[in-house]
Amino acid sequence: MREQKYRAWDIETAQMIHNVEMGFNMGSCFGDVLDMVDKKKMLLMQYTGLKDKNGNEVYEGDIVKYQDTLDNDDYFSTEKVVWDDELCGFSPFCDYDCDCGVYVNLKTIEIIGNEMENPELLEKEDKNHKS
Repeated sequence: MREQKYRAWDIETAQMIHNVEMGFNMGSCFGDVLDMVDKKKMLLMQYTGLKDKNGNEVYEGDIVKYQDTLDNDDYFSTEKVVWDDELCGFSPFCDYDCDCGVYVNLKTIEIIGNEMENPELLEKEDKNHKS
């Protein structure tokens, strides 16, 4: 079973809070606890259960660079890590094709920033996809 860990972006102070503790009361369910987080003050991000090639834990909102296993060895993609309801997993790690398998070479994952502290990394990627 994957370890349940969180971090949070404090919107008011513009700082990342690591190792966020989630407390549970008897009788409450997980969804209720997440709903208690003030989303106007905190952006909660869940640990994916994966580590990058440098041993860093990968969380939702991280921007990762990875080798696309369907292309040549020199081609790397950059994406933000998000939960994908349709695929029931964290994208880009759950992208799967029945004929080809998982697209992401997990051994090449490297965190290069996160959406809160490094939004310019996503802007660069958007420009690259449009051209």
